[in-house]
Amino acid sequence: MDSLYQETIMNHGHNPLNFGKPNNIGHSIEQFNPLCGDKIILYLINDDSANFMFESVSCVICKASASMMTMTINDLNFNERVSLIESIIAGIKEGNINNNNLSKDLLSLNQIVNYPSRINCALLPWQTARDLIRNHIDE
Repeated sequence: MDSLYQETIMNHGHNPLNFGKPNNIGHSIEQFNPLCGDKIILYLINDDSANFMFESVSCVICKASASMMTMTINDLNFNERVSLIESIIAGIKEGNINNNNLSKDLLSLNQIVNYPSRINCALLPWQTARDLIRNHIDE
């Protein structure tokens, strides 16, 4: 599993999915991790898909986590997104992301618990998505 973790993090970190600023921004949020300096801007695209894209100035773990997050939640409806995001946040913290429907890439984030100083790096995109969705609901 360690080799999968290493390979997956490096692949997503160096070639992230859904990276960039979309032309059609519906909502966005920027968050910052003061412990390590990671910064992420998450965009909710203003079109029929309501998919997410992101930009970041961050470590490879944060960028990889954001890539896997967008890959996973962009295929879900709104309610499924909320539920999964909460589940993944808890799973990253405890090292027990467990769902047969999730990709092996996403399951590799279970290994982050072995690197306590990096947990917040992996959490930042998920927490940012949760906050963006909450802010979107409140409007």
